Amino acid sequence: FRGKYVLSVAEAPEPSTIRWQDQDATLMMKLNQRILTSLITIVIVWGGFISVRAAFRRNYDLAAFLIAIFNILVPQLFKLVNKLEAHPDEGSWQASLYMKVCTFRWINTAIVTTMVTPFMDTIAINGLIAKVDAVLKAEIITQPVVHMLDIWNNIKRHIFAPFSANQETMDSNFHGSIQHLGEKYTAMTKIIFLCMFYSLIFPASFFYGAIAYTFLFYTDKFLFFRSWAAIPRIGNDVAVLSRNFYFPMTLVIMVIMSEFYMSAYPFDSLCDTYDFVNNGDEVLSQYIGTHRAYLASGGGNSEAVTVTVNGDVSD
Repeated sequence: FRGKYVLSVAEAPEPSTIRWQDQDATLMMKLNQRILTSLITIVIVWGGFISVRAAFRRNYDLAAFLIAIFNILVPQLFKLVNKLEAHPDEGSWQASLYMKVCTFRWINTAIVTTMVTPFMDTIAINGLIAKVDAVLKAEIITQPVVHMLDIWNNIKRHIFAPFSANQETMDSNFHGSIQHLGEKYTAMTKIIFLCMFYSLIFPASFFYGAIAYTFLFYTDKFLFFRSWAAIPRIGNDVAVLSRNFYFPMTLVIMVIMSEFYMSAYPFDSLCDTYDFVNNGDEVLSQYIGTHRAYLASGGGNSEAVTVTVNGDVSD
């Protein structure tokens, strides 16, 4: 500008997306709000982890449907948490919601399943693969069905509306449900993350993911045109965050987990060769003696066997 100043020009947000009530929030106020909501998010994620872990110890089909139900209900809780934050526009608010819900859904859907499964049950019957299979099937069924039922809006239209005191109140019960773009993005990214996380040991997850995406597309398309309310014309904050951070991180995690599963095969915690247990002509001292090993039989059950190692390499 005038041969002296470098201008930074950005497209202004749509007027309908500006959060006018938050424009006077100070930096310190926003920082305190972020700390509070981050702590609440950690508590919610930890509570979900404890609940799913307890369910997996009883029955993995029950745990799979509990995961799917959490993925539907907990985002509603995060919407309330997100209201504690001040944002300049709706796009920033949606991006913040996206980070919270995505973190919960990734941990709740994929990571917790690995953490609650014994290492030696990774490829066993009724082991990790069976649990992932159950989780994917539950995701295919529950979310499209719950969306199509649209329970709350049907209650408002058929129960609350007829008993309204006036026409204006009755009409308000026929407004469509408000959808949040941040939540919709996480519904897609959690399936991609789950498929890539277990892609090496369960390649069929990509077929399950394709089926889940097909159901989501047609149910959301139907509801978009016939049931959901219009939302503000928000910007590309959520798309930029997803493209520049979450999708690259998904690819990195896929590489890491694939390398881990390849190096850990056949998941028995035993050494394949003496190269790892000896030093020249002597067995390392920590391996000498009688040890207890376990043969995994699936479902968290294992059979104990005794292994004796002496100091002679030839043995």
